[in-house]
Amino acid sequence: MATIQAEMRPVQLMRNHRDKVLAHAAARLVRSRPLSEPFDISGLFRTFVKLEDKRLKTSLNFGASACQVAAARSFVLDLVVESAYCEARFKEQVVIWLKGELALSDVERHVALMPDRYVRVTRPDAAATHLHLIEELKSDILALRWTRPGNASTELTICAQDRPGLFADIAGTLAAHGIEILAAELNTRYDGIALDVITLREAPTHHAIDVHRYAGIEASLCKAINQETDVAALVERWRTKNAPRKRVIANHARRRRRLPHVVCDNDSSRSSTLIEIQAPDETGLAFKIARELASLGLNIVCAKIATERSDALDVFYVNDEKGMKLQETVMQEVETVLTEKLSSRGSA
Repeated sequence: MATIQAEMRPVQLMRNHRDKVLAHAAARLVRSRPLSEPFDISGLFRTFVKLEDKRLKTSLNFGASACQVAAARSFVLDLVVESAYCEARFKEQVVIWLKGELALSDVERHVALMPDRYVRVTRPDAAATHLHLIEELKSDILALRWTRPGNASTELTICAQDRPGLFADIAGTLAAHGIEILAAELNTRYDGIALDVITLREAPTHHAIDVHRYAGIEASLCKAINQETDVAALVERWRTKNAPRKRVIANHARRRRRLPHVVCDNDSSRSSTLIEIQAPDETGLAFKIARELASLGLNIVCAKIATERSDALDVFYVNDEKGMKLQETVMQEVETVLTEKLSSRGSA
């Protein structure tokens, strides 16, 4: 029995090692700052491999065989190559979609300035559109694109200089036009350019946005981004005019007894605090959440907003005013404030 346990110990050791390598890769191979030069990027990979090499030597000293260590080293190198290849392939595809209008160096700089998850969640053709919008932003305060994939929804891509409360003003302006946010991908470049991809529909009809409304919505967004309008008052005006019927509210009562649910987490991201929010969906919900985050002095680095079966599941990655993760006391305050605010339906 002792012999079997002794033989199993190195096997278990290498299994534990594999788990640690994956965790290390998730943290180390995620950029916490822009990497604009090839030297910086190669340095990131070299540091990862160097640390893993030390771990392998330790495993060898604790009984792992040479074959096991060799297999583990191969696993480490495969992770590095896969990470480098995926990003390189993404850049190449973006260049193809740009059709020579921008150089590879422009694409490399854009990717380096975006959060790491951008490459994983963005299509190359969408990234090419983002680069065009960034070029347009050089001569205007707002650049955007409308696309209509079908009759059920419209996709709006917005590019603007980021500032505290920017997404709150965008979401509020849309709510004031009677537009629901079904999903959103929010990303901010390290140079302060925000790129928000938002899936929308008309609140009354649950259909895609009528193309004849685009111009009016764009004008309102420009005013909101310039801070020339009281967005909260506009949202409240729309709510007053379009208050839900009592029986609709009653139908939500049972579900609301277990919602909202707000959790802050400092372990899921290397450089930001994750805030996960589950709440009954309503027009203006994204505005309500984003406005509270802004009032608490938090900056949204990126976010994922989704709606399923009348419930919203929103994830925000935030930093404090100094660009740091939130302290424990601040996370508790965020959970309390958001839970209280989202528990009172309809209050702007």
